[in-house]
Amino acid sequence: IRRQIDILENGGKITVETRRYDEEKDITYRLRSKEDAPDYRYMPEPDLPPLILSQEYINNIASKIPELPDQCFERITNTYGLNKLSADLMLHEYKCVDYFEKVCEGRNPKIVTNWTLNELSGALASNDFSFQNNPISVQRFGNLIDLVQSGKITGKTGKDVVKLMMKDTRDPLEIVEEKNWIRIVDKDKLQAICDELVAKHTDKGNAVKNGDVKFFKFFLGQAMGRTKGMADPNILNQVLSSTLGWSSYEELLANNKKKTNAK
Repeated sequence: IRRQIDILENGGKITVETRRYDEEKDITYRLRSKEDAPDYRYMPEPDLPPLILSQEYINNIASKIPELPDQCFERITNTYGLNKLSADLMLHEYKCVDYFEKVCEGRNPKIVTNWTLNELSGALASNDFSFQNNPISVQRFGNLIDLVQSGKITGKTGKDVVKLMMKDTRDPLEIVEEKNWIRIVDKDKLQAICDELVAKHTDKGNAVKNGDVKFFKFFLGQAMGRTKGMADPNILNQVLSSTLGWSSYEELLANNKKKTNAK
């Protein structure tokens, strides 16, 4: 290669030739040149007839070839908006792309990508599984994502359920119901918890009613603890705010800011 580079840099031309290697001098030198194919004395093979491939035949064969990696990469990045890293990870996991696309039907591709590459892939690896022998069917995995997206369970709960589904063949809804992991959205139930906490901590409750933000967070933490983190944060915020005399936590913050600026 260095020899040919030197020739080209000095304005020379690379010729077709046979060269010999000199072991002592560690160089090659020309034995003979062969400018054209006839110089090589090619002989036809009588047992091999001419092979003629029509364009129709070529097109027919090409149509039967499975999707190649580069084609798949371009398709899933364009169709689902995957970044390069996510697309590469899927392509390196046999059957992952097919699984991902089936779960994506009717769902947000970005969310499915996150759950597939992070939670599911991690759970599979931890249990010596792969996408080839994935114990979680497309339907069950899709149902789990739907539970999280609908707000019935938290994202953290969803991650725990994925791990259980490696060995538990039931639908994710059955699992979370048995574990009492369904997110609490019942306002009456949350109201009872808030009333009990405010009655127990009257001084802190009065402080919040007078605009003390930090004690609001105290009550919020206590309520979450009572529900083991299963309370819907938005609904709990609304119920707790109302219990403590505010229409919302945002109103409490605005009032606190107004008092601070007045000083």
